[in-house]
Order: sequence, then structure tokens, then C-alpha cells
Amino acid sequence: MNNFTLEVWDDESSLVTFYSVRVGESKLLEMEKFVQKYEDDPNQSTHVDELISLLVEFMGEERGADEALFNRPVNSAAELPPTGKIGYELGFGGRMFPLRLFCLRLSDQVVVLFNGGIKSSERTQDSPDLSMKMYEAHQFAQKFSMNLITQFSWMILLAGEL
Repeated sequence: MNNFTLEVWDDESSLVTFYSVRVGESKLLEMEKFVQKYEDDPNQSTHVDELISLLVEFMGEERGADEALFNRPVNSAAELPPTGKIGYELGFGGRMFPLRLFCLRLSDQVVVLFNGGIKSSERTQDSPDLSMKMYEAHQFAQKFSMNLITQFSWMILLAGEL
């Protein structure tokens, strides 16, 4: 996981550009792995569609990556779908929505999507399908944040030299 690249997953939305990570020489982005794994599962395909709709239609076209939508913090990342009042408003509340997707919101216009899985326990870290993906999302988010800080620091230093 030390070697990963950030690539566009969806840039056709008018309000948000969605990125995902590619680990090493993998043929698929982490978000593509998530979709591929669950879209063919008859018990999860509808849930995958709901999450993609949340991303592309609601965030991408209606509301943007509003901070209120990322109200499930998990270490350095967040998990979707949102919970609480906004989760209810979007149709995710009041039922056990089985899938979680890890992500990193950088702004109202930029979201990095990682991988996810089925939440089968009360706590995310206790769900066998999610615990490792949660750890990986945290590692990606930390490395990504550190790279941004380093690049921003260099920009400030260079600007001072100009």
C-alpha cells in the first residue's frame, strides 16, 4: 500500500469530482473493486446503486460534498452513507443499511473514494468485511493528507522566495 496513485473516478458531475486510489499495478481503482464486488451480489446490488446515486446524483448534481454528508468519521476518513437526520432524509435511516464506503472529503468539490464492505457488527472495526478496509482507508487518508501538507509547505516556501 506504499505505492498508490490518485485517479479520477467520476468527473462528469457538475458539483463534485470524485477520485479513487489505484494500489500498485492493480487494474482496478479501490472504488471499482467495491462496485465490482457488490454489484453482482443479488443481496447488495440495490445498495450499491443507492450509494452510487448518493455520490453521483445527490452530491454530484444537487448538493455538492457538503460536510454534513460525511458525519460518520472513522479515523482519518469517513464512511458513507450518512447517519442521523440527513441519513433519514436521504432514505438511509431507519433501516440497517448493510454497506459502508470509506472516503475522504477534501472540499465541497472534491471527494476521494476508497473501498468498503458489509457492516455486520455494531462497530465497523468488528465487522470482518470492513476492519481491514477501514485500516487501509485510514492509511490512504493519512498519506494523502501528509502529501498535501508537504506540497502546500513547499508552495508557501517558494512563494516567499519570489
